[in-house]
Formats: sequence, C-alpha cells, structure tokens
Amino acid sequence: METTKRLNMFLPFVLFIVIGALFAGGSPDPIKPKTMDIECQDYTKDADNDGGFGFISDQDCQDYPYTDGNGETLSQVGGSWGDQEPPYQTYWDLSVDFVRVFVEIECSNNLANCASTNFNNEVQFFCWFSANIMSNDFYSIYDRAFNQIQSITDDGSIQSYNDACTALTPPTTLPDMGTSNTSPIPTNGGGSGGGSGGK
Repeated sequence: METTKRLNMFLPFVLFIVIGALFAGGSPDPIKPKTMDIECQDYTKDADNDGGFGFISDQDCQDYPYTDGNGETLSQVGGSWGDQEPPYQTYWDLSVDFVRVFVEIECSNNLANCASTNFNNEVQFFCWFSANIMSNDFYSIYDRAFNQIQSITDDGSIQSYNDACTALTPPTTLPDMGTSNTSPIPTNGGGSGGGSGGK
C-alpha cells in the first residue's frame, strides 16, 4: 500500500518531465546535404570568363557542381566522397532540382509556357532539356564524373537517368533519390508526349 502511494505521488512528476521533453524538441534538425554552388546555378553568367555559363555549359561546373568546390573554376576536393560531413545531394537530385528551378524561372513553373516544347510532364521536359539545352547531356556528365575523372563515386544517378529517359515506359514524375529540394512541375494537360509547338 505504501509503495502504491509513493508511485501515485511520483507519477505526475514523471509525466510532466516526459511531456516537457516532447515539447522541448528532443532531436536536432538533420544536416542538409551540400547542393549546387551559386556560380553553377546561375546559367546566365560566365563567372570565370571561359565561355561556359553555369551548369548548362561550364565543364568545371558539370565535373564538380557542389558548394565545397570552386564554382566555375574547378577545385579538387579532399577527403573520401560520401564520408564527408555534411553529406552531398545526389548528382541526379541536383540535376532534377536545377531543371525544376529553370522551369520555375523561365516558364513560371508551367510547362505550357516553355517556348517551343509543350511537353505533357516533367520527365519529358527533363530528358529533352538534357539532350537539347545542356552542352553535355546528363548521362555524359554523370559518366564523366563517376567513371572518367572519378571526382565523385557513383551515387545511383546513371540508373535514375536510365529509368527516366531510356525506359520503355517512363514515369511522369522525376524520381527523388532522397535529397531533392524541389517539388514536381505540374502536368501540362494540353501538352503532348513528343513535345514541339508551345509558345
């Protein structure tokens, strides 16, 4: 009886501590992955005067676009890829975010407003953008980084590219490898699978 009385007396204190811990914010925010350097994001400027404009056409940005690099002037990054803190955005998600931001800026986040394309969904636009706007398509950029200059360890981006741009039945929304910072581009109901036309 005495033990039950003591337990009943301490129960409100324990409950108060548990509820207080929940509202105090028990776990810290997760570390955000490193994303694209500002010079590489800005496709309207040639920051190093080499004729390349950001990620679209500057080879150094394509070889190493991350914030711990040196933008349009490629710098070697020390350490072992994937073991550094904070972690890195996958090359795929970085490319997807880049194209989505491009559509947001240039087309008011509406595929119907993207001149001379008129695609139905973001996968079609992304693959067209890769082949027609980028100086090197995304597959070639990933292959060079992972297999030729080996500045980055293969993070699954080549497979994601193949799943989206070379699949017999491609998805309508670009896959997220878990590090994307953007939302899918809305579907264009008046668009077509092959694109063309548009405004």
